Amino acid sequence: MLKDEVVAIATEREKFFGCSGRMLLPSPDTVAQVVNEVPAGMVTTLDLLRGELARRAGVEAVCPFQTKQALRAIVAQSSAVPLWRLVKKNGELLKYLSGGTAHQAALLEKEKVATAQTTLGHKVKKLKQHLLCFDPDES
Repeated sequence: MLKDEVVAIATEREKFFGCSGRMLLPSPDTVAQVVNEVPAGMVTTLDLLRGELARRAGVEAVCPFQTKQALRAIVAQSSAVPLWRLVKKNGELLKYLSGGTAHQAALLEKEKVATAQTTLGHKVKKLKQHLLCFDPDES
């Protein structure tokens, strides 16, 4: 997908999204723009990323599948976008990024974000201390 698309949330998906209305199918460029705003030494979650994308687009939801597809496209196109600053809501690192969780952990450690090895991969230590929650008053 080369540009953003806004679609209606299908009635059968309203329960999943917890709302009705419109949903953003984000392009890689739009996702990259928001990810580039996460400063070194900070991380943000996929949920917070989608929330910020929704706020900026003026929609009720953002498609998680299309967001993941945009992230995969960014991985394939550029190493300049700091995707290593994205984590799951529990602080777990993302397995589908280039180099896997060990590489993501190494990049975060360089930025003074401590991680720990878990049975499932790696996780950010003291997540709240490093978590960027986008300011809804910024435009």
